[in-house]
Amino acid sequence: MTTSIVTPGAAPEPEAPVHVTQVTESVSEAKLVFQRFIHHKAAMIALVVLLAILVFALTSIGAFGFHGWWPLSYATTGPVIDGGKPTLHFSLSPLSFSAGEHPFGQDDLGRDYFAIVMRGCQQSLLIAVTMGLTGTVVGVIIGSIAGYFRGWVEAVLMRLTDVVLTLPTLVVAAFIGRRIGSLGVVPLGLFLGLVSWTSLARMVRGQFLSLREKEFVEAARSVGAGPFRIIFRHILPNSVGIIIVNATLSIASAIILEAALSFLGFGVKPPDTSLGQVIGLYRQAMDTRPWLFWWPGLLIVAIALTVNFIGDGLRDAFDPQQDRG
Repeated sequence: MTTSIVTPGAAPEPEAPVHVTQVTESVSEAKLVFQRFIHHKAAMIALVVLLAILVFALTSIGAFGFHGWWPLSYATTGPVIDGGKPTLHFSLSPLSFSAGEHPFGQDDLGRDYFAIVMRGCQQSLLIAVTMGLTGTVVGVIIGSIAGYFRGWVEAVLMRLTDVVLTLPTLVVAAFIGRRIGSLGVVPLGLFLGLVSWTSLARMVRGQFLSLREKEFVEAARSVGAGPFRIIFRHILPNSVGIIIVNATLSIASAIILEAALSFLGFGVKPPDTSLGQVIGLYRQAMDTRPWLFWWPGLLIVAIALTVNFIGDGLRDAFDPQQDRG
Protein backbone atom coordinates (compact mmCIF):
# COMPACT_ATOMS: atom_id res chain seq x y z
CA MET A 1 0.00 0.00 0.00
CA THR A 2 1.47 3.37 -1.05
CA THR A 3 0.65 6.45 0.95
CA SER A 4 0.80 9.80 -0.77
CA ILE A 5 1.87 12.64 1.51
CA VAL A 6 0.90 16.13 0.46
CA THR A 7 3.01 18.87 1.96
CA PRO A 8 1.02 21.96 2.93
CA GLY A 9 1.51 24.69 0.38
CA ALA A 10 2.86 22.32 -2.24
CA ALA A 11 1.11 21.99 -5.58
CA PRO A 12 -0.86 18.73 -5.99
CA GLU A 13 0.43 16.20 -8.44
CA PRO A 14 -1.27 16.55 -11.83
CA GLU A 15 -3.76 13.85 -12.61
CA ALA A 16 -3.29 11.69 -15.63
CA PRO A 17 -5.20 13.14 -18.58
CA VAL A 18 -8.36 11.37 -19.51
CA HIS A 19 -8.88 11.05 -23.24
CA VAL A 20 -12.53 10.98 -24.31
CA THR A 21 -13.30 10.19 -27.89
CA GLN A 22 -16.57 11.69 -29.00
CA VAL A 23 -17.81 11.45 -32.57
CA THR A 24 -20.13 14.29 -33.41
CA GLU A 25 -21.83 14.55 -36.76
CA SER A 26 -21.97 18.23 -37.58
CA VAL A 27 -24.36 19.09 -40.37
CA SER A 28 -24.88 22.72 -41.24
CA GLU A 29 -28.32 24.21 -41.51
CA ALA A 30 -27.81 24.92 -45.21
CA LYS A 31 -26.95 21.28 -45.85
CA LEU A 32 -30.05 20.11 -43.98
CA VAL A 33 -32.23 22.44 -46.04
CA PHE A 34 -30.59 21.26 -49.26
CA GLN A 35 -31.06 17.61 -48.34
CA ARG A 36 -34.74 18.08 -47.57
CA PHE A 37 -35.24 20.04 -50.79
CA ILE A 38 -33.65 17.46 -53.08
CA HIS A 39 -35.79 14.75 -51.49
CA HIS A 40 -38.96 16.69 -52.35
CA LYS A 41 -39.99 14.81 -55.50
CA ALA A 42 -42.51 17.34 -56.81
CA ALA A 43 -40.04 20.20 -56.39
CA MET A 44 -37.26 18.26 -58.15
CA ILE A 45 -39.48 17.38 -61.12
CA ALA A 46 -40.67 20.99 -61.32
CA LEU A 47 -37.09 22.27 -61.17
CA VAL A 48 -36.03 20.01 -64.04
CA VAL A 49 -39.02 21.10 -66.15
CA LEU A 50 -38.44 24.80 -65.42
CA LEU A 51 -34.74 24.55 -66.26
CA ALA A 52 -35.61 22.73 -69.50
CA ILE A 53 -38.04 25.51 -70.47
CA LEU A 54 -35.48 28.18 -69.61
CA VAL A 55 -32.63 26.51 -71.52
CA PHE A 56 -34.88 25.79 -74.50
CA ALA A 57 -36.15 29.39 -74.65
CA LEU A 58 -32.67 30.90 -74.38
CA THR A 59 -30.79 28.59 -76.72
CA SER A 60 -33.40 28.12 -79.45
CA ILE A 61 -33.61 31.66 -80.84
CA GLY A 62 -30.65 33.04 -78.91
CA ALA A 63 -30.44 35.77 -76.27
CA PHE A 64 -28.12 38.54 -75.05
CA GLY A 65 -26.41 38.84 -78.42
CA PHE A 66 -25.88 35.09 -78.94
CA HIS A 67 -27.41 33.26 -81.89
CA GLY A 68 -29.52 30.20 -81.24
CA TRP A 69 -29.81 26.89 -83.04
CA TRP A 70 -33.28 27.63 -84.48
CA PRO A 71 -32.86 28.99 -88.03
CA LEU A 72 -35.98 31.19 -88.14
CA SER A 73 -36.51 34.58 -86.50
CA TYR A 74 -39.61 35.72 -84.63
CA ALA A 75 -39.65 38.91 -86.77
CA THR A 76 -39.20 37.36 -90.23
CA THR A 77 -42.37 37.14 -92.34
CA GLY A 78 -43.04 34.69 -95.14
CA PRO A 79 -45.74 32.85 -97.07
CA VAL A 80 -48.37 31.08 -94.98
CA ILE A 81 -48.11 27.35 -95.71
CA ASP A 82 -51.17 25.06 -95.35
CA GLY A 83 -53.12 27.65 -93.38
CA GLY A 84 -50.28 28.04 -90.89
CA LYS A 85 -50.92 24.65 -89.26
CA PRO A 86 -48.21 23.17 -86.99
CA THR A 87 -45.85 20.74 -88.69
CA LEU A 88 -45.00 19.02 -85.38
CA HIS A 89 -45.80 15.31 -85.57
CA PHE A 90 -45.56 12.79 -82.74
CA SER A 91 -46.84 9.25 -82.66
CA LEU A 92 -46.51 6.37 -80.20
CA SER A 93 -47.59 3.57 -82.51
CA PRO A 94 -45.32 3.38 -84.34
CA LEU A 95 -42.96 5.62 -82.42
CA SER A 96 -42.09 8.61 -84.57
CA PHE A 97 -41.30 12.30 -84.12
CA SER A 98 -40.91 15.09 -86.64
CA ALA A 99 -40.66 18.85 -86.01
CA GLY A 100 -40.98 20.08 -89.57
CA GLU A 101 -40.33 23.61 -90.73
CA HIS A 102 -42.87 25.30 -88.41
CA PRO A 103 -43.52 22.98 -85.43
CA PHE A 104 -45.87 25.46 -83.71
CA GLY A 105 -47.36 26.73 -86.96
CA GLN A 106 -47.40 30.26 -88.40
CA ASP A 107 -49.24 33.45 -87.54
CA ASP A 108 -51.20 35.73 -89.88
CA LEU A 109 -48.02 37.32 -91.27
CA GLY A 110 -46.33 34.01 -91.96
CA ARG A 111 -43.90 34.33 -89.05
CA ASP A 112 -42.67 31.17 -87.36
CA TYR A 113 -44.84 30.73 -84.27
CA PHE A 114 -42.24 28.64 -82.43
CA ALA A 115 -39.79 31.56 -82.55
CA ILE A 116 -42.52 33.98 -81.45
CA VAL A 117 -43.48 31.82 -78.46
CA MET A 118 -39.83 31.37 -77.43
CA ARG A 119 -39.31 35.14 -77.59
CA GLY A 120 -42.45 35.68 -75.55
CA CYS A 121 -41.23 33.13 -73.00
CA GLN A 122 -37.93 34.99 -72.64
CA GLN A 123 -39.62 38.34 -72.09
CA SER A 124 -42.24 36.99 -69.67
CA LEU A 125 -39.56 35.28 -67.56
CA LEU A 126 -37.43 38.43 -67.55
CA ILE A 127 -40.36 40.55 -66.36
CA ALA A 128 -41.32 37.98 -63.71
CA VAL A 129 -37.79 37.66 -62.29
CA THR A 130 -37.25 41.44 -62.30
CA MET A 131 -40.59 42.02 -60.61
CA GLY A 132 -40.01 39.26 -58.05
CA LEU A 133 -36.51 40.45 -57.10
CA THR A 134 -37.59 44.10 -56.88
CA GLY A 135 -40.56 43.29 -54.68
CA THR A 136 -38.37 41.07 -52.49
CA VAL A 137 -35.70 43.73 -51.95
CA VAL A 138 -38.24 46.46 -51.13
CA GLY A 139 -40.25 44.16 -48.85
CA VAL A 140 -37.18 43.00 -46.93
CA ILE A 141 -35.90 46.54 -46.39
CA ILE A 142 -39.24 47.94 -45.20
CA GLY A 143 -40.16 44.91 -43.10
CA SER A 144 -36.77 44.66 -41.39
CA ILE A 145 -36.56 48.36 -40.53
CA ALA A 146 -40.14 48.42 -39.22
CA GLY A 147 -39.68 45.24 -37.17
CA TYR A 148 -36.40 46.28 -35.57
CA PHE A 149 -36.83 49.97 -34.78
CA ARG A 150 -40.52 49.86 -33.76
CA GLY A 151 -42.08 53.15 -32.56
CA TRP A 152 -42.94 55.86 -35.06
CA VAL A 153 -40.74 54.24 -37.72
CA GLU A 154 -42.83 51.09 -37.60
CA ALA A 155 -46.06 53.10 -37.57
CA VAL A 156 -45.14 55.10 -40.68
CA LEU A 157 -43.86 52.13 -42.67
CA MET A 158 -46.78 49.88 -41.77
CA ARG A 159 -49.33 52.56 -42.64
CA LEU A 160 -47.57 52.94 -45.99
CA THR A 161 -47.82 49.16 -46.41
CA ASP A 162 -51.54 49.25 -45.59
CA VAL A 163 -52.12 51.97 -48.18
CA VAL A 164 -50.33 50.05 -50.92
CA LEU A 165 -52.08 46.87 -49.85
CA THR A 166 -55.53 48.43 -50.27
CA LEU A 167 -54.82 49.44 -53.86
CA PRO A 168 -56.24 47.03 -56.47
CA THR A 169 -53.10 45.38 -57.84
CA LEU A 170 -54.40 44.75 -61.35
CA VAL A 171 -55.64 48.34 -61.76
CA VAL A 172 -52.36 49.84 -60.51
CA ALA A 173 -50.37 47.40 -62.64
CA ALA A 174 -52.47 48.29 -65.69
CA PHE A 175 -51.78 52.00 -65.10
CA ILE A 176 -48.06 51.31 -64.73
CA GLY A 177 -48.05 49.09 -67.80
CA ARG A 178 -49.80 51.72 -69.89
CA ARG A 179 -47.23 54.35 -68.90
CA ILE A 180 -44.10 52.21 -68.72
CA GLY A 181 -44.77 49.31 -71.11
CA SER A 182 -43.27 51.11 -74.10
CA LEU A 183 -39.94 51.57 -72.25
CA GLY A 184 -39.16 47.84 -72.27
CA VAL A 185 -39.57 44.76 -70.15
CA VAL A 186 -36.98 45.59 -67.45
CA PRO A 187 -38.48 49.00 -66.49
CA LEU A 188 -41.92 47.39 -66.55
CA GLY A 189 -40.75 44.65 -64.18
CA LEU A 190 -39.10 47.17 -61.86
CA PHE A 191 -42.19 49.36 -61.56
CA LEU A 192 -44.48 46.37 -61.09
CA GLY A 193 -42.19 45.15 -58.32
CA LEU A 194 -42.77 48.42 -56.47
CA VAL A 195 -46.40 47.43 -55.84
CA SER A 196 -45.82 43.75 -55.00
CA TRP A 197 -43.78 43.91 -51.78
CA THR A 198 -46.48 44.32 -49.13
CA SER A 199 -47.03 40.69 -48.10
CA LEU A 200 -43.31 40.02 -47.70
CA ALA A 201 -42.84 43.24 -45.68
CA ARG A 202 -45.51 42.07 -43.22
CA MET A 203 -43.91 38.63 -42.86
CA VAL A 204 -40.39 40.01 -42.41
CA ARG A 205 -41.65 42.50 -39.82
CA GLY A 206 -43.26 39.68 -37.84
CA GLN A 207 -40.08 37.63 -38.02
CA PHE A 208 -37.98 40.57 -36.81
CA LEU A 209 -40.36 41.25 -33.93
CA SER A 210 -39.79 37.72 -32.64
CA LEU A 211 -36.03 37.64 -33.23
CA ARG A 212 -35.05 41.10 -31.97
CA GLU A 213 -35.48 39.98 -28.33
CA LYS A 214 -33.46 36.77 -28.66
CA GLU A 215 -30.27 36.18 -26.67
CA PHE A 216 -27.91 36.41 -29.63
CA VAL A 217 -29.29 39.86 -30.51
CA GLU A 218 -28.89 41.04 -26.92
CA ALA A 219 -25.33 39.71 -26.96
CA ALA A 220 -24.59 41.66 -30.14
CA ARG A 221 -25.99 44.84 -28.57
CA SER A 222 -23.91 44.32 -25.43
CA VAL A 223 -20.65 44.34 -27.41
CA GLY A 224 -21.60 47.58 -29.17
CA ALA A 225 -22.97 46.34 -32.50
CA GLY A 226 -24.97 48.99 -34.34
CA PRO A 227 -28.59 48.55 -35.46
CA PHE A 228 -27.82 47.93 -39.12
CA ARG A 229 -25.07 45.44 -38.28
CA ILE A 230 -27.52 43.55 -36.08
CA ILE A 231 -30.17 43.65 -38.82
CA PHE A 232 -28.00 42.45 -41.69
CA ARG A 233 -25.50 40.23 -39.83
CA HIS A 234 -27.61 38.61 -37.12
CA ILE A 235 -31.37 38.81 -37.67
CA LEU A 236 -31.69 38.78 -41.48
CA PRO A 237 -29.74 35.50 -41.96
CA ASN A 238 -32.21 33.83 -39.60
CA SER A 239 -35.11 35.07 -41.76
CA VAL A 240 -33.70 33.87 -45.08
CA GLY A 241 -36.14 30.95 -45.25
CA ILE A 242 -39.35 32.96 -45.55
CA ILE A 243 -37.61 35.44 -47.85
CA ILE A 244 -36.50 32.80 -50.36
CA VAL A 245 -39.87 31.05 -50.33
CA ASN A 246 -41.79 34.31 -50.81
CA ALA A 247 -39.44 35.45 -53.58
CA THR A 248 -40.01 32.17 -55.42
CA LEU A 249 -43.77 32.31 -55.12
CA SER A 250 -43.84 35.99 -56.13
CA ILE A 251 -42.21 35.04 -59.44
CA ALA A 252 -45.10 32.66 -60.15
CA SER A 253 -47.57 35.45 -59.34
CA ALA A 254 -45.63 37.82 -61.58
CA ILE A 255 -45.95 35.43 -64.53
CA ILE A 256 -49.73 35.44 -64.15
CA LEU A 257 -49.90 39.23 -63.61
CA GLU A 258 -47.77 39.93 -66.67
CA ALA A 259 -49.89 37.58 -68.77
CA ALA A 260 -53.07 39.31 -67.58
CA LEU A 261 -51.68 42.79 -68.31
CA SER A 262 -50.41 41.88 -71.77
CA PHE A 263 -53.68 40.06 -72.52
CA LEU A 264 -55.55 43.28 -71.71
CA GLY A 265 -53.12 45.35 -73.77
CA PHE A 266 -51.39 47.10 -70.84
CA GLY A 267 -48.16 45.10 -70.76
CA VAL A 268 -45.39 44.64 -73.31
CA LYS A 269 -45.83 46.80 -76.39
CA PRO A 270 -45.12 45.83 -80.03
CA PRO A 271 -42.79 45.23 -81.78
CA ASP A 272 -41.68 43.16 -78.78
CA THR A 273 -43.83 40.36 -77.45
CA SER A 274 -44.63 38.23 -74.40
CA LEU A 275 -46.70 35.14 -73.72
CA GLY A 276 -49.66 37.17 -72.49
CA GLN A 277 -49.51 39.49 -75.47
CA VAL A 278 -49.50 36.55 -77.90
CA ILE A 279 -52.57 35.05 -76.21
CA GLY A 280 -54.37 38.39 -76.29
CA LEU A 281 -53.48 38.96 -79.92
CA TYR A 282 -54.86 35.61 -81.09
CA ARG A 283 -57.67 34.99 -78.60
CA GLN A 284 -60.22 35.29 -81.42
CA ALA A 285 -58.52 32.44 -83.28
CA MET A 286 -59.14 29.88 -80.54
CA ASP A 287 -61.93 28.14 -82.49
CA THR A 288 -60.39 28.25 -85.97
CA ARG A 289 -56.65 28.05 -85.21
CA PRO A 290 -56.37 26.85 -81.59
CA TRP A 291 -52.60 26.29 -81.77
CA LEU A 292 -52.12 30.08 -81.72
CA PHE A 293 -53.76 30.14 -78.29
CA TRP A 294 -52.70 26.84 -76.72
CA TRP A 295 -48.90 26.97 -77.13
CA PRO A 296 -48.32 30.20 -75.14
CA GLY A 297 -51.11 29.23 -72.72
CA LEU A 298 -49.48 25.88 -71.95
CA LEU A 299 -46.15 27.58 -71.33
CA ILE A 300 -47.70 30.07 -68.89
CA VAL A 301 -49.38 27.24 -66.97
CA ALA A 302 -46.19 25.16 -66.99
CA ILE A 303 -44.00 28.00 -65.69
CA ALA A 304 -46.46 29.05 -62.99
CA LEU A 305 -46.99 25.47 -61.78
CA THR A 306 -43.31 24.57 -61.70
CA VAL A 307 -42.37 27.73 -59.80
CA ASN A 308 -45.17 27.07 -57.30
CA PHE A 309 -44.00 23.47 -56.77
CA ILE A 310 -40.44 24.69 -56.25
CA GLY A 311 -41.74 27.23 -53.72
CA ASP A 312 -43.62 24.47 -51.89
CA GLY A 313 -40.45 22.39 -51.79
CA LEU A 314 -38.44 25.29 -50.39
CA ARG A 315 -41.11 26.00 -47.79
CA ASP A 316 -41.02 22.39 -46.61
CA ALA A 317 -37.22 22.42 -46.60
CA PHE A 318 -37.01 25.57 -44.47
CA ASP A 319 -39.82 24.48 -42.12
CA PRO A 320 -38.25 24.21 -38.64
CA GLN A 321 -40.86 21.63 -37.63
CA GLN A 322 -39.47 19.11 -40.12
CA ASP A 323 -37.45 16.17 -38.81
CA ARG A 324 -33.77 17.09 -38.78
CA GLY A 325 -32.43 13.64 -37.96
